[in-house]
Amino acid sequence: MLSRSCLLVLWGLLAPSQAARAARKRAETDSSSSLNASVEASVQVANPDMADPSRVLSLDIEPQELLADVISRIGDFDFSEDIGAQIASLAGATFLGALEMVNPILGAVVSVFAGLLGVNGADPNSALIKNILAQVDKMTTQSIANFRNELTQQDIQGTLNMIKRADTKFEWIVVGSAIHKEVGSIFTDACWNSPNSVNCQTWRTTGGGVRALIYEIEYTQMMISVHLELRRLSENATDQKDKSQYIDKAEDLVEDIKAAGSRCLSHAYAWKAYRAALKNFNIGSYKQAENRRRLWCNIYQGRDLFMNKEYTGPNCWASSDTHRRRTASYPREDSRVPWDDKWGRRRNPHPHIMHQFHHCQNGWIHQVGTACNDLIQQAIAVNKVAGKMKTSW
Repeated sequence: MLSRSCLLVLWGLLAPSQAARAARKRAETDSSSSLNASVEASVQVANPDMADPSRVLSLDIEPQELLADVISRIGDFDFSEDIGAQIASLAGATFLGALEMVNPILGAVVSVFAGLLGVNGADPNSALIKNILAQVDKMTTQSIANFRNELTQQDIQGTLNMIKRADTKFEWIVVGSAIHKEVGSIFTDACWNSPNSVNCQTWRTTGGGVRALIYEIEYTQMMISVHLELRRLSENATDQKDKSQYIDKAEDLVEDIKAAGSRCLSHAYAWKAYRAALKNFNIGSYKQAENRRRLWCNIYQGRDLFMNKEYTGPNCWASSDTHRRRTASYPREDSRVPWDDKWGRRRNPHPHIMHQFHHCQNGWIHQVGTACNDLIQQAIAVNKVAGKMKTSW
């Protein structure tokens, strides 16, 4: 048996380690309580930059000013230098300065994304959101609202809500982890894991199409803005451990942003090739008619076969009135000028009518191409930023 003195010696050796374990356990308990408290507090306390999306959505700006121009200028950042100072400089040089936010890039991008989804108090009927969705008008017959509902059924609304509430290191770490987890579902497994596959090409054209492209670009912009915020927070952190954790999570997002940027650009080009193909556009036609010695032409305006609708616009004659079962005519019905007086060749209106048809069709195709190019410019902007980012600094 061990002597009393030996037992006392052993107890003296074990006691410090037991005390240390007890201290660590108390620290872990305190840490867990602190994290739970921060989560509960986040339900009630909003991030000041996210509190009022209307501050962003009420801005009198064109969508491209934010979705392409500002994002492209982030691509000019030196990501090895102070990010907070560069955010402030960009804000001072653009409309972002009017927002008076610590990180107006984050505030603007997240507010727009929330507006597109109609969540977190953001008004989906604001002028800025309507202008963004107007890009879809000439590109698809599918409902952007239905696609929005499909997205909100995923975890995106929860992530946006976390960003809106994030005000502690723990909450921002959770935001970064949530984005890393769900980004693949935004692009679909096919396009995230096999971007050159047939299934991915189908998704980019006849599947999600332009609706998916808009949300992919917005989500990538959100990832970029969260990365910038994590970088800014790391610069302001006084505790070295906090600083390292912010940096680690920001670094984790870099590869996701790079992958998302290249996929957005590929999707944008694939969509334009599909939507703006000449086979989707049909030139107008006419039929000559005569009544009581007056000659005219019945007009059948050209059609966008993809949208299954006829061309409209200031240079486009209307076609048939299906409700009254009559067609437009040339000269117009209120005109009493015979062809020979107006055009010089009584029985040859063909050159002028076809000129009008081509003028109308070219204008329509130009509008479709412009809408596609706007999305390409947005995709180029996010890809530019992604290309500048580094996994370490």
